[in-house]
Amino acid sequence: MLPHKDIHKRTWKSCDGKTVNQFEHVVIDARHKSNIQDVKIYRGTDCDSGYYLVGIKLIAKIKLTSSKDIQREPSINTVKLKDENIAAFNIKISNKAELEDLGDINNLCEKTKQIVKDVGIRICGTEECEKAMDRKKE
Repeated sequence: MLPHKDIHKRTWKSCDGKTVNQFEHVVIDARHKSNIQDVKIYRGTDCDSGYYLVGIKLIAKIKLTSSKDIQREPSINTVKLKDENIAAFNIKISNKAELEDLGDINNLCEKTKQIVKDVGIRICGTEECEKAMDRKKE
């Protein structure tokens, strides 16, 4: 950080307008101190208290998650839905939804999602399954 003028370091001004002090400080741990780019005092924003607003410019260092840690759900081969079995898919979803006790509204979304996923995998299969079947045929 570059040094600032004294007028830009003062965070409090007394009622007489002559006395100024630096009361406010930014407290941050050593791990995140390199994230601070600049500290600035906004002298125009005073709420009749004599204190000025202290602003900080930060850089957020966000770690990307590796794809190895995330377990992907099997992708359903939706091309089959366009070609065939659309009626069978709809009928099986309706039948399974009627058989399942959907219970309260809080679990409704989760259970519906699970029903659609189960029926989709059962009718369409997964892309991995499709590739394995093709290799088996060869």
